[in-house]
Amino acid sequence: FSESKIYSLHDGFDDSIDKGDETKLDIRNRLKIEDKQIMITYIGSLYKDRGIDRILELAEIFEDCNFYVAGGPDNQKEYFQKQSSLRNINNIFFLGWIDRLVVNDYLLSSDILLMLWSRQVPTIDYCSPMKVFEYMSSGNLIVGDGYPTIREVLTDGKNALLSNPDSFDDLVVKLEEGLEQVSNPIIGMRARELAYEKYTWKKRAEQIIEIMENI
Repeated sequence: FSESKIYSLHDGFDDSIDKGDETKLDIRNRLKIEDKQIMITYIGSLYKDRGIDRILELAEIFEDCNFYVAGGPDNQKEYFQKQSSLRNINNIFFLGWIDRLVVNDYLLSSDILLMLWSRQVPTIDYCSPMKVFEYMSSGNLIVGDGYPTIREVLTDGKNALLSNPDSFDDLVVKLEEGLEQVSNPIIGMRARELAYEKYTWKKRAEQIIEIMENI
């Protein structure tokens, strides 16, 4: 195909899901989550190419934080649970697959949201993960791998903290930075504002219509 006939748009998120008037504390109480600990959450697949083993390493380093991991498949959940037990890691909780509305609860009640992939993900150089935009919509701080397509959307230090995806040490540094800024919502709120400005499904549809009208 001629390049003039090809248009690419990033994924988006569903802004019709009611976020309600509950505070972060309200949601944590409803989910029976300990409010005294910093809550760091990863939501997504647990396949071997997602780099989930790094969450175990982070949990060992940041012992004063609680890590919540939602997603499957179940055999991978059981594998990582066993690995955590063997390594005596007690501050990581594997939730398995959870309902979309419950996912929203965890997004809203977290302090930091982890975005992790690896070079083994076949589409990593050109994918636009929906997780990014759902994370952004929560208004909470995002820390994670700064692959090229992620950096097309998010800017390190402005609306997320993005690490070198090939450096675990850099991920640790970014998480340390994030923990220092947990009480300051500015970075997370910038991501939320950008999400609603450009990345709702309605905005995406409007962009497609505009492209078609200009052809």
